[in-house]
Amino acid sequence: MTYIEINEFCEDQRQLSEEENILFNMNLTFDFSTCVESAKEDSTKIAQEAWTMVKQSGISAVESVDETIEPSRRELIKAFEAIDQFFN
Repeated sequence: MTYIEINEFCEDQRQLSEEENILFNMNLTFDFSTCVESAKEDSTKIAQEAWTMVKQSGISAVESVDETIEPSRRELIKAFEAIDQFFN
C-alpha cells in the first residue's frame, strides 16, 4: 500500500475506535503511529504473499508450456540427428 492508503486506513481505524468508545462507553486511546507501522507490516506481508503467488503461477505456466512442447522438441532432436548422420 502507498503512504496515502495507509494514512487513510489509519484514519478510518481512528474513527472506528472513537465510535467504539462512544457506543460501548469506553475510553480506549488510538495510537496513529502504531497503526501506521502495523499497516506497513501488513502491506509488506500482503505484497510478499502476492509475489510468491505470481512466482508460483509463473513456474506452473513454464512447466505447462514445457510439457506441451516436449514431444515436438524430441522430434526436432531426432530430425537434427538424422541430418547429422546424413552429412557424416
